[in-house]
Amino acid sequence: MRYAVYHKDFRKVFNKLPKNTKDIIADKVNILVENPSALVNNITALKGTPYHRLRIGDWRIKFIDDGDVVDLFELFPRGKDYKA
Repeated sequence: MRYAVYHKDFRKVFNKLPKNTKDIIADKVNILVENPSALVNNITALKGTPYHRLRIGDWRIKFIDDGDVVDLFELFPRGKDYKA
């Protein structure tokens, strides 16, 4: 069974968001964990890193999918520079 691991930087930003934005992001994360092929149009591999990016409206999630575990490292607004 697949599951998500929410890292500190992700949780820190997520907890500050308004409820409606949290609900949208939580729904997309659940879809990512249960059926990643459903979001294939919104997932991009980040060049030179093991990370992928999930696009959710004006928000981005930097993550690694290890098969059974989806590590969610960072949640940030569109336009912010990516940290390696």
